[in-house]
Amino acid sequence: MADNRAVTQEHDASETSQTRPVEASARPVAKPRADTGEEHLAPGTMVEHFRVMRLLGEGGMGAVYLARDTKLGRKVALKLLRGLGSDEEVQLFLREARTTARFAHPHIVTIYAVGEGGPRDEPYVALEYLEGRTLRSRINGDPPAMG
Repeated sequence: MADNRAVTQEHDASETSQTRPVEASARPVAKPRADTGEEHLAPGTMVEHFRVMRLLGEGGMGAVYLARDTKLGRKVALKLLRGLGSDEEVQLFLREARTTARFAHPHIVTIYAVGEGGPRDEPYVALEYLEGRTLRSRINGDPPAMG
């Protein structure tokens, strides 16, 4: 899960406008993924007790969203397996989560939960969300965001 640390370190400058509860009658609007045509989860979409705030990034296996844990009131990085995945992909995804969960180290993200949820009952992993610059930003030499 080394790629998670990079995507979870994105600065969330507009946090307050994106953490308001969604009205029960409001339907989140999804946007299609550029590569597959599948839809991204829209802000406000619930994946079990996690409320999606925005997309952080995508990788080969899935997408990572900034989400709010509505039970504990904290931000998490919510990684969902792309599509439903084959049995083999799901097992690899869960093995990666179990392996990461075995470690407690300041340079490895903490796993908070695993499960299946959302509109398509996709497997997910809820990870510690770390604010900061992305790995891409650091490589490009971009200055840290002020504020």
